[in-house]
Amino acid sequence: MDHIVDTLKNFLKKLISRLPVSLDRSPSQKGRGEARPRNQALNQERPKAPQQALNQERPLSSYQAFRQAEGQVADQDASKNESRSRHLAGGLTGGQPRVRSAENPEARKGDTEAAPESRLEQLRRQHSEQPGGLPRHQHPERAQAPAVDRPAARSATTPPPGQARNRSHAPSKASPLDRMRDFLRQGVAQLSEPRLLAAFLGTVGLLVILVVLGILLLGGGLSTCAPSEQPSTEGVYDAYVSPYDFANLQNEEGRLVYYENGARASKTGIDVSEHQKFIDWTQVAADKIDFAIIRLGNRGYSEGTIFLDDYYNYNIQAAREAGIPLGVYFFSQATTEEEAREEAAFVIEHLGGVSLAYPVVFDHEPVAEPTGRANSVSTEDMDKVVKAFCTSIESAGYKTMVYGNKKDIARFSRDAIAPYDIWFAEYGVGVPSARFDFTMWQYTNSAQVAGIDEPVDMNIEFIIE
Repeated sequence: MDHIVDTLKNFLKKLISRLPVSLDRSPSQKGRGEARPRNQALNQERPKAPQQALNQERPLSSYQAFRQAEGQVADQDASKNESRSRHLAGGLTGGQPRVRSAENPEARKGDTEAAPESRLEQLRRQHSEQPGGLPRHQHPERAQAPAVDRPAARSATTPPPGQARNRSHAPSKASPLDRMRDFLRQGVAQLSEPRLLAAFLGTVGLLVILVVLGILLLGGGLSTCAPSEQPSTEGVYDAYVSPYDFANLQNEEGRLVYYENGARASKTGIDVSEHQKFIDWTQVAADKIDFAIIRLGNRGYSEGTIFLDDYYNYNIQAAREAGIPLGVYFFSQATTEEEAREEAAFVIEHLGGVSLAYPVVFDHEPVAEPTGRANSVSTEDMDKVVKAFCTSIESAGYKTMVYGNKKDIARFSRDAIAPYDIWFAEYGVGVPSARFDFTMWQYTNSAQVAGIDEPVDMNIEFIIE
């Protein structure tokens, strides 16, 4: 009998030694030395015990209580030990265990009848029911702490609903490969829904199209058309090549001179009107002015009345006497072929059969006044107007020319102005930007010429064979 009791003691000691002895470690953290996160109630600051309570005898710990109970069991009489040992031996060595049921939750394996629990059995049962291992310490303040239901297992990084993340909890250390595998699984699970799958495929298709278009654009596979400064009626093509090499354009004492094969291939001229008032044409000729274009008249931009320039008769007579080659221009505001022929007849009348070294220039421009009568003439009507004027002038034996800047020239179709020389106007640039042929360039409206008190327009005529 004593042998049986000793065997039972040794077995219980080994069993107890394998149980956790710390309330501060969870099973998942045993052996790692990491603190188990306490619940909210246990995290609260413990109230300080009164001085009187501290002087009282401290209660026994769970392990001390176990050792004391073990000694009490050893001192029991032999008959009780024998009965108890037989009972335990039957339960541990194959006796028929009694199934735990709702009516009898305290039933234990190997028991056929309910038997009173000893102190040792109470400690073992409390230990098996306690999640943290040993039962709570019988501390007066801790015994009063409310019980907290433990929620179902959660991930290490997700706090329970309504509670803040417990910063003392050590997160699980998943490898990057595991995290990537979880991410891919979640993505595949989401793409299994038809709507999300369709959206994903649509987005990928759009990105592919954009990438292909970008490659084609950057590689020159597609041509992009930036808005040109002038409409197509200007007759400008990307392959246009000017007949002039503007690298040979020189600025000599504020005036442009063009050279071809080392020889001068240009002439310097001015155009004047009543705005320059009285001109001393002798001084003009002495200032190396090669030619002059004189305004003969104009049509009003509001009522359309035709006027003769106040200084025309003087200028054409005085300039001829000074030996300066001349041409004339008319500022038109014609809106119909009939008005254009009327203007041409007016010019021919006031020329009086005088011979001209330079053309009769047709100058048709929109005015700054929004109500200008000719501001909105269509291209078709502009073609008819320029043709009617020039045809009438040429029938009188004079050459014709069309004046304007890029916008003015763009009001005509290319075919309509192809038979005529162009007098191009553009200020403040070193090289003209026109993408069409021209024979004269008005490059400034603020030149200074001897014999003229007011600023004057300065022109260069290109002479090439």
